[in-house]
Amino acid sequence: MGFSAHLAELVGRVQRHAGRASAADPATLTRLAGQARVETARRSLRLDASPVTDETADAVERGEMATQAVAQGVGDGPGGASATEGHPPHPGVGGWAVALGLEGLGTQEVAAIEYAGCLAAVDAEAELARRLFAEPYATLVALHERLTAGLVEPARADRGRTTDQAVHDGAQGQLLFSLPDPEVARARLAALCDWLGRASLSLPTPVLAGVVHECLVEWQPFEGAGGRLGRAAARLVLRARGLDPYGVLVPDRRGSVEPTAYHRQV
Repeated sequence: MGFSAHLAELVGRVQRHAGRASAADPATLTRLAGQARVETARRSLRLDASPVTDETADAVERGEMATQAVAQGVGDGPGGASATEGHPPHPGVGGWAVALGLEGLGTQEVAAIEYAGCLAAVDAEAELARRLFAEPYATLVALHERLTAGLVEPARADRGRTTDQAVHDGAQGQLLFSLPDPEVARARLAALCDWLGRASLSLPTPVLAGVVHECLVEWQPFEGAGGRLGRAAARLVLRARGLDPYGVLVPDRRGSVEPTAYHRQV
């Protein structure tokens, strides 16, 4: 398979940066991985227009928020055909919390649960990366379950999306794009998983991560956290293929600078 000169140069640059990062001493790698864990979770959540504040995120990291709600399995997931990925312009009780079945909680309480799910997904990367190419579908389900703990009922988290949804700009409420029909999304996911398991080895790692990322963000085949799933799955590819074995890279850094432009590129 041939690539343009620009893409070949980009792949080479990514590989060089990753090589330098992985060559750091163990103490530095541990520090960088810890920083990447927090930055990855916050940036990915904000790409979905979450209202999470730094204060809320800090409290979750200290174990002061979200744990009880997640443990209790609060929320039963998106509640109908009008449910959307991304939050309306003025989130709060009666807004996106209702769509998630979490109307009994305040905005930052729900954001805390979302943030805890992002951290749980990052924490599971090393384990899930080992399974990604052997069990693509099961691995994506496990990743989605971590992202949606406390937001979507466990019985629904591992099933395909059944509702018609769309992605909106969280700042203005503008429709960015509509998701494919649930049956179409499930069929595309099955094809993607089949391809990952047998035919994806010929692609350079950065390209493969980009393909997985774009497909999952565009299709959002599960209920809830579709954008976060795509970004988390791309990180799994980077780890599974050895480009970022220690999880020190933050691929979402650039996209989170302008979330609307990021989603329009999908």
